[in-house]
Amino acid sequence: MFSRSLLSSFTLAACLTSPSASAHADPNEHSALQPEPSQCVVIRKGKECNATVQFTWHTSAVGNYCLLLHGTDTRLQCWENAKKGAYEHKFTHPITQTYVLIEALTEQIVATGTVEVSWVYETQRKKRRWRLF
Repeated sequence: MFSRSLLSSFTLAACLTSPSASAHADPNEHSALQPEPSQCVVIRKGKECNATVQFTWHTSAVGNYCLLLHGTDTRLQCWENAKKGAYEHKFTHPITQTYVLIEALTEQIVATGTVEVSWVYETQRKKRRWRLF
């Protein structure tokens, strides 16, 4: 139905206008932040989970990046002129926490990673009955 030259011209035009072929693609498009382990288990709900979490990250562009706990201003670790890195963190939290990798100057979030806290047993209040013998 289509001639080969018309089909190849259409394919070439589609490739040239696609976002992935753009010369100014988003440098953070292929970024990742991976905590390992990504899950921490405690016996009872509400207890602090203690674990050593290894964070690894990578981006497609060299830059200055910082790792921090989402919702705080405390920078756990920063890297200069890097496109990948690793950080070991002592995790001590009773609930799931999200960590973010930000671009240091603009504070734009580049990637996120979550350490999920789960439990084996729900905390139950024991009913104490007094017994008189």
